[in-house]
Parts: sequence; structure tokens; C-alpha cells
Amino acid sequence: TSFTGTGTVNLEINSGTVTIDSGSSLFNNGLYSLSGGTLNVKVANTLNKGITISNGDLIAESNLTLKGTSNWTFDGDYYKYSTISGTTGVTNTGTLNITGDAGATGYNYNGDRRFLTTSLNNSGTIVDTHTRELEFNNGTINNLTTGIYQLQGGILDNYNGTNAFNNSGKVEKIGTETAKISIPFNNTNGTVNIKQGTLILNGGGTNTGGSYTM
Repeated sequence: TSFTGTGTVNLEINSGTVTIDSGSSLFNNGLYSLSGGTLNVKVANTLNKGITISNGDLIAESNLTLKGTSNWTFDGDYYKYSTISGTTGVTNTGTLNITGDAGATGYNYNGDRRFLTTSLNNSGTIVDTHTRELEFNNGTINNLTTGIYQLQGGILDNYNGTNAFNNSGKVEKIGTETAKISIPFNNTNGTVNIKQGTLILNGGGTNTGGSYTM
């Protein structure tokens, strides 16, 4: 599948699977939205205007870079899942907003669920204001030296497998809520600034040359 052109391309996937494979490409300046389907990217691509993921699945089997503004959110419907997965991971160099009331309701998991099952590399800004769980299932966040990760509330949850939050940039706790990082938090020459609220690190991890300020 190939999307090309000189104008604006709007692609919304709400069911089924769109696969971008060898010999194909995405239109870099297009506007992409997943609202229930799957976008499987098998060749290296850069989305200059980012992507919006709402109850849809993004699979990156080759290097995928997000520029501009991206959104990973939910519409509130029950029993829906959203996953960022793949073999090579996704790199954010722009702004990625993680929003919505996602996660389990009680012990029945009657709410939207969001999974990270690959590496999310951030050299831009991630603004994370989700209110329940972001589930890690063999997932890793790499907050690079130029990366800023702003966390307001909710839980970065250890669902299954080997998971980690590796920080070499800046992590900022914003908002008055309590946020938990329940996966190993490895702070390597990075900074953690508690601007407001409470940040609980209960997943273990390491600190090598990192700093914590309030």
C-alpha cells in the first residue's frame, strides 16, 4: 500500500488491517487516525504530522518516527484495546499526548485497556495525563537525553514480561494527582522533578548519576 501526493492525505482506519510493506510508503505529510483498526508498518517511515490512535493498534516492524503532534487516547467504550507494538519500536521526536480514562474497572477489566509491547523512544515531549493503567507487556520507554516525559497521574503498570522505563532526559511530575511507575525505573544521568503531586516508584530499578528534585 502506498499513499503519495502533494496535498493533504487523510487516512482513517476504523476496522480491518492496512499493511505498509516493502515497496510501499506512507505520505509523510498526511493525517492518520486509528479508531478501531490496525496499521502495520513494515518499512521505515516518518509521519511529519504524527498520528492519532483511539482504540486501534499500531504495529511498527521497521523504524517509525513520529513528528508533529500525536495522540494516544480512548473514546470511553468498554472492552476495547489499543496497542503499540512491533519489532523495532516507535520514536517520538515531536509531541505525544497520552490521554483518556483507560484501564481496568475493578477486577473485571470492564474498561478500555492500553498496552505497550515494544520500545517507545522519546527525544521530544510526551505529555501523559491518562487516569488509570498503561499496561506494559514486554514494553520499554526510553526517554532519551533530549526527551521530556510529563506524567500527571495513573499507573505505568507491569502487566507481563520484561518491562522498563529508562530515563536519560527529564521526567516531570505534573498535576496534583498521585502517579505510580510500577515497572523498573532506571535513571541514568537523567533528572526527575516533582513539580506537583506525588510520584511513587514501586517497580525497582537503578540510579546512575541521576538526580531527583522537588
